[in-house]
Amino acid sequence: MVPAAGMGTRLRPITRTIPKELLPIVDTAAIDFIVREAVESGIDELVLVTSAKKPLLLQHLEAAPPPLRVTIVVQDEPRGLGHAVLCAREAIGDEPFAVMLPDDLYDGPSPTRELCELHASTGMSAIGLIEVPAEEVSRYGVVRPAWERDRVVG
Repeated sequence: MVPAAGMGTRLRPITRTIPKELLPIVDTAAIDFIVREAVESGIDELVLVTSAKKPLLLQHLEAAPPPLRVTIVVQDEPRGLGHAVLCAREAIGDEPFAVMLPDDLYDGPSPTRELCELHASTGMSAIGLIEVPAEEVSRYGVVRPAWERDRVVG
């Protein structure tokens, strides 16, 4: 599941004309990195929650169809990540799913693949976390784990 209905306000003025998901990272659109990571993680369907105000994003996907099934869900107004996930609920059903954010870049092994493997081996939900400086905690959701072992917390 890829939330892509937001207005990209942090990246204005460029996102007034180009959706954030199409901004190039060197020579590749951000959404293309998400598609690649999904495929490499064994995901066979991408549920894209987008806005009717982003026809360029859909045109991009139609021009170079990704190697997996794409289901489009329209979010009438951007009301946050949780609302985007709720909008995708019917398309996802009772299947396990990953929320993949096109503006989170990483260097190294695929975090989505690691999370999918963890879910497959435990049957439990999994979430990727990053540590942030104390002064930035108010900008993020916060998790206080009870335990930690081999990069896995519970």
